[in-house]
Amino acid sequence: MGGAYLKVTTAMNNIIRCIFISIIALMISGLSSAQVIDIETFGTGTYPGAPLPAEQTTYNYNAPAQPADFPDILQDGDYVIATNSQQGFTSWASVNDHTSGSGFMMLVNADDNQSGEFYRRQVSLTANTSYDFLAFLVNVNSQGDFDFCTANEGGLVLPNVTLQIEDGGGGMLATFDTGDIPFNPVPVWDGYGLTFTTSASTTSVEVVLINNSLGGCGNDLAIDDITFRVAVTMEAFDDSATVTDTSTPQSAVVLVGANDTLDGNPLTGTENYSVAPLSTLPSGFTLDGNTGQVDVAAGTPEGIYSFDYEVCETSNMYNCDIATVTITIEFPPATITAVNDSGSVADSSLGFTAVLNVLDNDTIDGVSPPAQFDLSVSAGSSLPPQLTFDTSTGAVGVVQNAPTNSYSFDYDICEQGDPNNCETATVTINVTNPGGGSSFCPMGTTATSGTFHVVSATAQQTGHNPERTIGLPEPEGSTQTGDNTATFYSDEIIMDLTGDASILVPEGETIEVSLTSAWSTLARAEVLMSADGVTYTSLGTTGDGGSVYGAWSANIMRYDDFVVPSGGARYLQVAHENDGVRADGVIYTTQCQPTPTTLTASKTIANYDPNNSGLYSIPGNDVIYTINVASSGSQNIADGSMLLIDILPSELSFFNGDVDGPTGPETDPVSFTDNSSGLTFTYATDVGYSQSSTTPVDFSECNYAPIANSYDPATNFICFNPKGSMLPNSDWSVSFRMQIK
Repeated sequence: MGGAYLKVTTAMNNIIRCIFISIIALMISGLSSAQVIDIETFGTGTYPGAPLPAEQTTYNYNAPAQPADFPDILQDGDYVIATNSQQGFTSWASVNDHTSGSGFMMLVNADDNQSGEFYRRQVSLTANTSYDFLAFLVNVNSQGDFDFCTANEGGLVLPNVTLQIEDGGGGMLATFDTGDIPFNPVPVWDGYGLTFTTSASTTSVEVVLINNSLGGCGNDLAIDDITFRVAVTMEAFDDSATVTDTSTPQSAVVLVGANDTLDGNPLTGTENYSVAPLSTLPSGFTLDGNTGQVDVAAGTPEGIYSFDYEVCETSNMYNCDIATVTITIEFPPATITAVNDSGSVADSSLGFTAVLNVLDNDTIDGVSPPAQFDLSVSAGSSLPPQLTFDTSTGAVGVVQNAPTNSYSFDYDICEQGDPNNCETATVTINVTNPGGGSSFCPMGTTATSGTFHVVSATAQQTGHNPERTIGLPEPEGSTQTGDNTATFYSDEIIMDLTGDASILVPEGETIEVSLTSAWSTLARAEVLMSADGVTYTSLGTTGDGGSVYGAWSANIMRYDDFVVPSGGARYLQVAHENDGVRADGVIYTTQCQPTPTTLTASKTIANYDPNNSGLYSIPGNDVIYTINVASSGSQNIADGSMLLIDILPSELSFFNGDVDGPTGPETDPVSFTDNSSGLTFTYATDVGYSQSSTTPVDFSECNYAPIANSYDPATNFICFNPKGSMLPNSDWSVSFRMQIK
């Protein structure tokens, strides 16, 4: 290079990248040496390589001693057969050969005094044949060279080379100019190529490389892999197909090669070509390399699948081309048949979890009962509180003591994974309750027997003594006057029957209301009930002229019966209709109280086999313990009360490291999975350990620190303390790893 006094050293990593600049596709990957007609790799060995024959170059062979530094460097017009560019000059970027990164290449410091030929080689070829020619070149200048030349020499001179093919008589067959070979801070090998055809009398050609750049600082390059091959005349075209059914294997979905050509003509006979995949075949797909047939295995799921293949001429395996196969598996919507269901219950006093199953007479694609489905109550319909519907199984049940009636609702059955493909049917359950309208409780509550009275009461006006309605009323037929009763003349008294929003008087329950007139038989009152204290249902009027019961005897208490309406009741309102009314309280015998929440814990054990190597549960291997905690009922588990302590088996050692290994999503020794529990979990604060021989009594005793990133046989207990209130009918789980001793 010009500027020989440069003494800047810059270490650059070599990144090899092949850019095909020729207008033809020069595909050389995957080819054996036998497929290449001629190739110049400059060989392999220990630096320096032997000089080229005198007839192949006009440049001077110079092998600088190591390290190659001024003045012992590759001078202008010199070349060397080297394995790394810094063997010519330590200032240059570090570039290894193109072939393997460890072989030889021709390293050139182009002559800055004159342009001209610097490489020539004769190659024997076949007459009247089209050939592809390819050579790889790289600019070996470093960032230091660029900076120096820019500052001192008027700019870096870029190598510029002409590739020329001549016939034996000096005639020109083809020529191609590389243009300026670009400088890159990290050098890049670029491929430059051309195509040419020998004449009927041409049996050898001359490969000529000519330096086009003159003078200045730079013009340093390396050359490698000068290659000839017969021009590619195979042309592959992309293939595509759609499969609508994989319940059975699908053969010959496409035949790759059927639309490909050789010399512009369709391929004929599989003996003339072969195909091979160039990318991993999708799961469930096979490609026959002899016939080009693509098959799809039974059970392959919906999706768009693709892979690349190469088709080659049998008699010339260098004559190849690449195309892509794309197969879409798209199943048509399933055929759903939904049939109305009907059932009956002769005695609802016990309740039934499964009177019928809506799936029993429904089909999806003719399968009954369907194996894959989604169930829901139809929009616009509602599930009667007297019925239950398990959308995971299709079971329809009747709650305990549901009153005699006919109950119905509409449901949707949908194709799993396609919420728009649905059918609707109707469920009708005829219920008989021999008890004649006994009370029943909605889901999440349990009927509790006892003798219940008013808990608290309020009056619109003061002085009407609503507190008298609290507690046990006086016996029916007793005389009550004055302050012994809640007397009102123009307003109403509202009585709270349970004192708890989660407790209701059940629908169908008979409530006895103790009432009388204040001083005559002309009094009349309206009785109303409400579950929420906002919306009231009138049960009619009672007293003189009332539509429910007849006249009262003045001051004589009597019990009038009212049946709790749909939805249950918490509040009872007695509203004045005319004259003075006295109220003394109520009596009822059933409450719907929240079903107590129960917790269950279960443990599963699975082999830890992250690489799917088929590991067994034997000493030295790991297993994953998973503990699941589930709640059932209707009440939350109190905030902060959740504590799970597991006794670790003595034959296992706890692993205090990444539970699922370096490739998994977790990083802690314990993973937490939540299923709508409402809890929060932080490993650092919510997991503890104990090496005690006795079970810890609370989380504070779980204060042992296991050996980090190791198996710790001294860990005897592992403790979990997630925070918050656990919601009913939810679950959570923790997983951790242990080694079999």
